[in-house]
Amino acid sequence: MLRRIERDVLRHKPDTVVVECGANDAVNPAALNSVEAYADNLRKIAAQVADAGASLLLVTPPPLYAPEMIVRYKFNQPVDTDLNAVLNLYAEAMREVASSLEKPLLDVSRILHVVGNVGPGKDSLIRNEANSNVKDGAHLTEEGYRLLAVLVYQALLHHN
Repeated sequence: MLRRIERDVLRHKPDTVVVECGANDAVNPAALNSVEAYADNLRKIAAQVADAGASLLLVTPPPLYAPEMIVRYKFNQPVDTDLNAVLNLYAEAMREVASSLEKPLLDVSRILHVVGNVGPGKDSLIRNEANSNVKDGAHLTEEGYRLLAVLVYQALLHHN
């Protein structure tokens, strides 16, 4: 994301930039970054956004449904591995960066751990075989994205 922030975002001269990231950094074997590198990248993104004159909203990554994610992406880990324990370290790093830089934070990770029904059921807000006919475990359902949109909208109203 750091490599693309100028090309994909800042060159369009946005008033506000919303950054939601962390899952790939935390658990995707093809894109792993240490928690320290992730936090450093968030600080660099925040600086670039500020230099561009835009406001920033940081959004913690949503939780994962690990059994399907591990199978779908062919991770070399047992299907009962708790990927959320790892992802939570990255969410906490984002919380700390937001606090230290005095930037607004939308804690989607905590919200969806409470109301997202993360798991194998049809009512999970994380895509799974029961609710989308595909093993996923990483992405939100349509209902999950609608909730995310409302939460982002409310956060932007509150912080702008």
